[in-house]
Amino acid sequence: MILFPDRIEVDVTEKDIAEGTRHLMSVCPIAHAVRRTLSSEPGGWDVGVSVYHDYIFVNDLRGMWTARYELSRSAMRFVKQFDSSRGVRPARFRFRRVKST
Repeated sequence: MILFPDRIEVDVTEKDIAEGTRHLMSVCPIAHAVRRTLSSEPGGWDVGVSVYHDYIFVNDLRGMWTARYELSRSAMRFVKQFDSSRGVRPARFRFRRVKST
């Protein structure tokens, strides 16, 4: 069982930006950074990541466990700028997990 953290902090690197693909939520720079950060957790989680305009959806690749994280305003701006082909720079973002009801 994966216990997703309540908060995650990620560093989007130049490599994440260079390897990111515009308008593809699973391979944008933030998705790369989240995947890398979570795979470095104890146990090396193998996760799928999708970044939407206001949240991130993370699931283990076996499809058993999921978590949803709220995008910060600065991350929303980053996604919008990246998708509209405006330049973005490496950045650090913090995300809070949204508890399911």
